[in-house]
Parts: sequence; C-alpha cells; structure tokens
Amino acid sequence: MSEVEGEAGSAADSPAVMGEREAPVLPVSQSSPISPRPGEEDETSTINSSVSTQTEPPPRGVSDLWGLDEQIDKWQVSAMPEEKHYFSMDPTLITAAVTAVKSRLTEPDSNIRGTWLLTEIDHWDLEKERLLMLTDNNLISVRYNFIQGVVEELKFIPLGAITSIVFGDFKYPSSYAYSRTGKAVKIFWGKEEGMGFFDRWNPFSTRVPYTIFASHLMMRKGRVDSDQLRVAKVIPELEKAINDIRRASRTGQQEQGQDEEASAAGSASSVVEEYNVTDGDIVVGSYVGLGALIHNDSNLGFFKRRGLMNW
Repeated sequence: MSEVEGEAGSAADSPAVMGEREAPVLPVSQSSPISPRPGEEDETSTINSSVSTQTEPPPRGVSDLWGLDEQIDKWQVSAMPEEKHYFSMDPTLITAAVTAVKSRLTEPDSNIRGTWLLTEIDHWDLEKERLLMLTDNNLISVRYNFIQGVVEELKFIPLGAITSIVFGDFKYPSSYAYSRTGKAVKIFWGKEEGMGFFDRWNPFSTRVPYTIFASHLMMRKGRVDSDQLRVAKVIPELEKAINDIRRASRTGQQEQGQDEEASAAGSASSVVEEYNVTDGDIVVGSYVGLGALIHNDSNLGFFKRRGLMNW
C-alpha cells in the first residue's frame, strides 16, 4: 500500500470526519452535574434549601390525611379546667333547663320554691346528674340532657307522701370496692324493708321507696363553690315546704265546708301521719360494687365533653 493510500484510510476511520459517524451519547447515570459559576454558590444553596422546605414537609399522622390534626388540637379538652368538661356548668344551659321543665308542669306545680343541680344516687349506688326542683306540692327530680337540650324524665315525689328525711355522711362496708365521702340526704316515701327481691336486684326498678341526693360532683371535688350545687341547702327549703302542705292539710280537715278548704282536704288524704327529720348515716344498698366503681369512676351519669365525642 502506498503512503498516500494509508493516510487516506486513516483519515476515513478518524472520528473527526463529521456526518459519517454519530457522536456517542453518555448514559444518564454517567452525566455529571453542572457546577455553578463562581459567586453563585450561596444563591443556589439558598434557593435549593427553600425548595426543599416546601416540597418535603415533615411526616404527618394518619388523621392529617383528612386535615384533622389541626382540628383535634382545637378539640382537645385535656387542657381545659375540669369543671368546663361538664355541660351543666354553663349557667345559660341551667336557665334553659329550668325553662324547659316549667313548660311541662301543670298549675299545682307552677310555683317553683327552689332549684338545685345535684347528684342522685340510686339503690345500686350509681351516680346520676339531676336537676332538682321544689314546688308547693312536689319534689321533682329531672333528668335533663344538657347536650341536646331535652327533658328526658320527670320523677315526682309528693311532699305529703314523704315519711322521713335523713341527713348525714355516707357509710359503706369495708369490703366494698367503691365508696364516697361527704354529706347526703336520703328521702323516704315508704319503708325500705318493704322492697321485694326483684326491686332490690333490678337497677331499673321504679318502685324503690327512697332516693339519695348528694352535692354535685364538681362541688364535692372542690372545683366549684355554689349553693345551687350544695345538698345541704335543700334541707331547710324542703322541710318548710313539707310543713306548709301538712299545715294546709290540717286546716282543710277542720274547715271542709268551704270549697277552697275542701280542695285542700282532698289532698289531705294523701298526707301521711308519720314524718320525721333525723341526722344519721347514709347507707347505700350497693349490691354490685364493681359496676358502681366503673360507672362512677367514668362519670357515665354526667353529660360531659369526652374528646371528640360528648355524652
């Protein structure tokens, strides 16, 4: 081969000949980043950090997928004072409750002598939040739903049927798992000994001839100090109302000739002869101590805020 042909062959194989062979393409993984020009390093790092902050938020909880984390923070009640958990501690709701009850009372009970917010304790030692209203003829225990604003139950105790009032401290056997301290009033309109076996063991029985009232739970815990929540304030008003109806009964018996007195005499037949007020221990017939422990410790008988749900 001549020298000229050798040079021509090497020139043909050289990559410098454009159009005859494509330039090789480097794989993406082998490409190197573009280095910033001098003086642009600080600006570039600042932009990258701001973009990273916006595009890479911290990990979120499952609830935040629905945007609930912020709302849950607002709904948390653990930081609230304990008394604020109870709907009944709102004075406007108490006023609404009294108004709702008045609308359901008839003429004989139109005169309200007193109103209290107390804890009623049944024969199974279960605590229940109750609005207690005293009229000229009845003591009314009201189950009012402070969340829905509804009167759910009215229990009338005729003043003329009350046979005994006992005021004193709670007393429990040492073997009971649950016990409470403080004062209470036990009101009888019959004999406890007359309760049948079924009534004693039925937590829903309505034929129990007594009831027990204590100060409201927030009063007993010292969270609120109000006469409206104090059971001791009920005693003098209740005694006065009972004495008034018994006095009217005696007057009616003596003057049956007049129409007004005759109507009073009509109610006189329902006024019992035996009536006394004594100081003594308040004994609760708790037959299932564990049930009372769970119910009372969880405040299931009170309308309160419980996290995301209220009952």
